[in-house]
Amino acid sequence: MLKIKDAINKILWSEKDIERYYIVIVDRAEVSGTKKIPLSRVARVDNNYIYVADALGEEHPIPLHRVIKIIKDDEIVFERNTRKPKS
Repeated sequence: MLKIKDAINKILWSEKDIERYYIVIVDRAEVSGTKKIPLSRVARVDNNYIYVADALGEEHPIPLHRVIKIIKDDEIVFERNTRKPKS
């Protein structure tokens, strides 16, 4: 099974139109609980984090476990298996 890090790197290194891609992360500050970030803002990826550049070029780390899916043109191209808690 492809890991989220590998999926992001594959797109960053092989796709020409990365402007068409977005990552969706868990963000507790958002009302919806998620946030959509253009993949073109991802500066780099390591084993534990993606580093997203802001408008000033500063990089902000986001833990890879918060990335839940990758979207291209409103179509899901990668989705993490999420387990729902038992009731």
